[in-house]
Amino acid sequence: MGYTFPSFVHIYKIIRTRRLPKYKKEYEKLSVEENTEIAHFFNNCEELTPVNECEPSSLVVFDDCVNEQQQHIIKDYFSRGRHKTFLVFI
Repeated sequence: MGYTFPSFVHIYKIIRTRRLPKYKKEYEKLSVEENTEIAHFFNNCEELTPVNECEPSSLVVFDDCVNEQQQHIIKDYFSRGRHKTFLVFI
């Protein structure tokens, strides 16, 4: 039996270094698809949408957030996000 990779309704990505060229291209690609915003980019954890307000079946990426002061937000996504079928990466 093979593994099926889940499809995501939304992507939530926290990037502290968003101004780098590689992220700028990613932002432009993912921000608008058929006039529907599928990707949400944030500069820090405090700006991130609370877990209970995010769309189910979402991909959440914490990029370069190890030293974030608001670690409880990251912990909340790991512990409560699975109930909304989130896939969380750090």
